[in-house]
Amino acid sequence: MKGFLKSSYKLHSIAKRGIEGLKKGVVAVKKQPPKLPIPLIDESLKKYLEYANVICDGNKDLSFTQTLDYVNEFYGEGVKIQEELERISESCDNWGTKYWLPQMYLEQRGCLPVLSNPIYTHKQESFKNVSEQLKFAAWKVFALQDYRESVANGHYPFFKDKEGNEVVECTYQLQAILNSYRDPGVDKDTLYFKGNDKKDFAHFIVMVNNKPYFIHTKFNGTVLTEGEIEYQLTQIVDMSKEELITGQEDVNLFDLMKMSRGSEYGASGGTALGRGDAAKFWGLMVKDKKNRDGLDLIRDASAVLCLDFIKDTPFRDTSANYEDHVCHRINHMVHGHGPDNFGLNRWYEATVQYIVADDGTNGVLLEHSVVDGSALKALVGHIQFVKRNEKSAVNVKLNPFQIKFEIKEEARWILESGMGQFDYLSNQFQVNVLKFDEFGKDLVKRYRVSPDGFVQLAFQLTHYKLFNCLVSSYESCSTRAFHMGRVDNVRAATREALSFVKAMTKFNKNEESKLKKGLLIKAAAKHGQIAEENRAGQGIDNHLGALYELATQNKDKMPKIFSDKVWGEMMRFPISTSQASFPAYLADGITSYGAVTEDGIGIFYDVQPNYLFFAISNYNNSTKTSEVNFKAALRESLMEMGNLLVLDDV
Repeated sequence: MKGFLKSSYKLHSIAKRGIEGLKKGVVAVKKQPPKLPIPLIDESLKKYLEYANVICDGNKDLSFTQTLDYVNEFYGEGVKIQEELERISESCDNWGTKYWLPQMYLEQRGCLPVLSNPIYTHKQESFKNVSEQLKFAAWKVFALQDYRESVANGHYPFFKDKEGNEVVECTYQLQAILNSYRDPGVDKDTLYFKGNDKKDFAHFIVMVNNKPYFIHTKFNGTVLTEGEIEYQLTQIVDMSKEELITGQEDVNLFDLMKMSRGSEYGASGGTALGRGDAAKFWGLMVKDKKNRDGLDLIRDASAVLCLDFIKDTPFRDTSANYEDHVCHRINHMVHGHGPDNFGLNRWYEATVQYIVADDGTNGVLLEHSVVDGSALKALVGHIQFVKRNEKSAVNVKLNPFQIKFEIKEEARWILESGMGQFDYLSNQFQVNVLKFDEFGKDLVKRYRVSPDGFVQLAFQLTHYKLFNCLVSSYESCSTRAFHMGRVDNVRAATREALSFVKAMTKFNKNEESKLKKGLLIKAAAKHGQIAEENRAGQGIDNHLGALYELATQNKDKMPKIFSDKVWGEMMRFPISTSQASFPAYLADGITSYGAVTEDGIGIFYDVQPNYLFFAISNYNNSTKTSEVNFKAALRESLMEMGNLLVLDDV
């Protein structure tokens, strides 16, 4: 990745009204962020033991005493590996990202949908007809291209700390989000970067009926208007209809599309396979020059637009309440109801796909290896404030075209036989939504408790109630204050959290309330301390992951610390969380994703002044998570903890 994007770290003020401030403000050039520091090995191993002790508590299969011996045994070798890491750090952009990115994403061999790609839904729209859907889609395409142009011109939002001071953060992700593509590899994927320089021509890919089409978004140095983009979208929809089986007037559009596709999957299915199968599929496909040229057009596109026609199908929204309605939107965005429905009207290796369904569901499906949530928030904030111009002129009428692929027998076999994983996951994925409106962050902050720490403790308490133990959890914390920084992990299963959840379950609800409140405040403070350490580059997960990679290069001398059962449990995350507190202008914005372990839970949460929002995912096939009601138990935990806060001060 070194050297791809210009090393520009410019800060730019976004006015309260958004995009106007982004374009008209003065760009201030600041010094670039420093390199990510390397934590002391003594500190990281000490913290590792603290967390490991908590994970071992109540788990008969784990031995903390043995783990302590393994850590002491590793220390001498670890010091030497630490020195090697320090040498490596001097010659690379970011030692943490160097080892974290392959471990977290590029070496993972599962399929991208459900397991890897998260979604962000904008507020629900209402379209009277396809024409309104296409006008809306044209606006979003224009706004995305506008973002790319702004970044190419060096305009970025600035970021502030808790005191409101400007901070320098790496702009790499802001540049990469519309300039990258994930290429599959048999053992390890790679990221393809298109460059961030200003170009005279740009294009999008439009998915309709599982087929990719090419549209212009910038021509001869000019970004096309919404009207000019809509003109091309209308042509694509007309072309797709012409391919449908004729003489079937009594069959709805969805069924006609399924009939026209037949039983075979198209080339888009190659992006939904497990990564090893995807590499084999595309390795065969690009031997044909026409296929290779078509794939290059898709890889070089700014983004992908997916037009779904769902209204007259069995998958239309029939929800009776808000929470079920949100679940419907999440399911449609995350997996499209599987490969036989809308799930392959996608191109999963593209970094940004904007989905617009005719029922009003819309938002971003993100390929996560390139960027994190903060960059996605900047993108969706930008496109929200691009003013809509439905009456924009159509001065240039450009013709779109379908990108066609020929799938030969050997590649067809890989495609058909490998689609089972996506089909299985789309059927097993389950999501529940909780909008908790008893109180929000305003009440929590009134008692000088971190809202994020409060919510993370609620997750720990809920898990302990259901399973009588704590497990490793993942809460990403941005390290973009450092050059090429991504994230580290704020671990919530601490000694202080364990003391709190034991007290909450040991005593009756009305007993020892002040003791419980004190333990809550202490545990939340500990969580805040860990978060601050992560933001300062002192987290342990990236550090230990780098030591693991360097230590295990010689497999004949695997240090026992890394073959220990406790290490395995420490590095799997049955509770995977992501927090994105959206501002008012992104109201009803929702994120979701699949749990990262088969027996785990994935939780997106949004902490608002007067309510807390949760999207909780798990897999139906897990006997552990499918048989419990985490949503109901979480609501109970929040109520109990809220009641503690309103007690008289300790």
